[in-house]
Amino acid sequence: MHAREIDVLDTPAVVVDLERVEANILRLQRLLDDVGVANRPHIKTHKIPEIARQQVAAGAIGIACQKVSEAEVMVEAGLEDIMIPYNIVGEVKLQRLMELARRNAEKALVEYERCVEIDPSKPKPFLRMGWIYLEKGEKERAREAFAKGLE
Repeated sequence: MHAREIDVLDTPAVVVDLERVEANILRLQRLLDDVGVANRPHIKTHKIPEIARQQVAAGAIGIACQKVSEAEVMVEAGLEDIMIPYNIVGEVKLQRLMELARRNAEKALVEYERCVEIDPSKPKPFLRMGWIYLEKGEKERAREAFAKGLE
C-alpha cells in the first residue's frame, strides 16, 4: 500500500505487510528448527486461517486456539492439528468440541478427554467419547473411555 492510500483510510483500520508476515513466519520457523523445538503457534496473534496455513506450511506441527469457536473456524478452513490448551467448561462447548472430533480433528478429542477429567464424576462425556473412538475404529481407546464412563 502506498503512503497516499494509507492517508485516505478511515480509522481504525488494519494494515498488514504480507511480505513481512511471511518473512517473520519463515525466520521463526528456521530458528526453532535449528534448535530442535517444535512450533505450535497460537492463533491469538492473528486469528486468520490463511496465516495459520502459512505457519503450518513453513513447518509448524499445528496450531493452538484459545476457544472452541476459534478451533471451529480453523477446522472449517482445513487445518487439522489443533490444540486447545485451556479448560473447556459447559455442556454446549463440550458438545461443539465433540463435533470437531467427529470431523476428524484428533487433537480436539484429546483435549476433550483432558478437560472432562477435571470433573470425572460425570460419566456421560466419557461414554460419548467411547462411541466416537469406536466410530473411528480405535477400539482400545473406546474401551478405556467406556470404562471411565461406567466407573
